[in-house]
Amino acid sequence: MNLISRNKVKPESSPTPSTGGESSPIAIAEESVALPTVTAPSTSARKANVSSNPSVALLRRLLITRTIQNRTRGETFFNVFKDIIAGTFLGILLVFFLFSLDYHHFIHLGSARAFHDAAFYLITDPRTIRYVENSLRLKFISVDIYNAKSDELKRMLTKIKNKQRDIEIDENKVNEILIDATPFDQEYDELMVRANHLFGLDNFCVNCKFKGSTTCGGRMNYLMDKYGDSQLKSKVAMLSFPQCKN
Repeated sequence: MNLISRNKVKPESSPTPSTGGESSPIAIAEESVALPTVTAPSTSARKANVSSNPSVALLRRLLITRTIQNRTRGETFFNVFKDIIAGTFLGILLVFFLFSLDYHHFIHLGSARAFHDAAFYLITDPRTIRYVENSLRLKFISVDIYNAKSDELKRMLTKIKNKQRDIEIDENKVNEILIDATPFDQEYDELMVRANHLFGLDNFCVNCKFKGSTTCGGRMNYLMDKYGDSQLKSKVAMLSFPQCKN
């Protein structure tokens, strides 16, 4: 225990006359007076006073409870969320398992059968089908129609392949004919050169004016298109006009 004390203070006294070397009675009385000591309260005493106060104890209990709640609030929320997810997942698995057993006729559930019938009716409803077709821009057809269309497509593909084969054969024949006709082309060119010298076709003026805005070449093309004449015949006919000669 810490003690706080004060030293005794001797007041200064004025010199008083003394007789025979003895102290005065007033000085003796002042020397015998001592100041009181002051003592600080101990820690255990303070704790005892606080514990004995019910308001302070209640406040401390509330603070401790609030601290524990703040610490466990996050863990409690996470645990509840985890339990909800796990329960939902297990519930879905259980429902699918029961529906599977009912589908394979191991058990018979009235609710599962009713759900199956309602879902089948909803899927096969014409209004639902039209709505889905318009939303997805698709066309739903039955299995029989699909198989018929598939068979028809296979037949058409077979015909197309056969036609392509025939076209390739015809192209080969045309190429052979063109190869065989090459000497005749050369001979034709030679005959045309001789005919030009013989009939004076070299003097034909293609760009000369025939009549109005029509040229001799345009008139020659008209005769070929109108009457189906050959170029040689049409050119000979145009040479009868003086304006078409050079």
